Amino acid sequence: CEIHTFNIMKNKISFFDLAGQENKRWMTEDKNIFKKSNLIICIFEIQKSLEEIIQFLEGIRQILKKYHLKEISIYIFLNKIDLRSKSYSDLKKNSLIKNLKQFPLKFSDVELTSIEAEYFYKTYKKIIEIINNLLNEKKILDKFEIVNIKTCLSIILDSEVPKTYKKDSIAKKFKLTNEEVVHYLKMLEQLGFLKTSDNFQTFKITNRANYFRKPFPIRDLNTNKDLIFFNTITTIFPEKIGNLQI
Repeated sequence: CEIHTFNIMKNKISFFDLAGQENKRWMTEDKNIFKKSNLIICIFEIQKSLEEIIQFLEGIRQILKKYHLKEISIYIFLNKIDLRSKSYSDLKKNSLIKNLKQFPLKFSDVELTSIEAEYFYKTYKKIIEIINNLLNEKKILDKFEIVNIKTCLSIILDSEVPKTYKKDSIAKKFKLTNEEVVHYLKMLEQLGFLKTSDNFQTFKITNRANYFRKPFPIRDLNTNKDLIFFNTITTIFPEKIGNLQI
């Protein structure tokens, strides 16, 4: 079991990453790990049979019943959809949802996910939405935050891997002072979206930034929902930096 703790919007959240190969252990002698949980995300590979998925969920149901955990939220991720066709993935999801209608346990959602570049943005965005729902955060951005986030996003969207960009060109394009450019570059570097060199004189965006840049709906740059999504990302600071690596 790996435990990752993050400070998110002034809240401390711990993630218990339970290895699938140890499922029997989590369902038996160590099942008390669920007692203080607020949320469970069950991740199944897309090719896993419906029978195996239902059997696993029945084990979860028994644990929740034992500890009277009625308020816990449960999400199901059908993962690695990049390995199957869209029609197969959609059919598996719909079949699972149909089966779950007869299941004596309520689920918050069933999602199709993958960490491959084509699907990464949507998957990561869903995880952020789940976190926001867990925290029950109704974030309203002020004008300063909107400008701050739009500038960060614009730097990412306007850059390409593996090109090198100069700080002065960013300052000129977005009408920023040198201090403001360094502020944005520091923030994006801390998030792993770019790498700076020569004391912030030049920078390159990373592959992680590319995962957001390619599928990001540019037309939605002015929508509050997508700005709030990116704002949540900028508030995630791990107690151990390595936990944010992709």
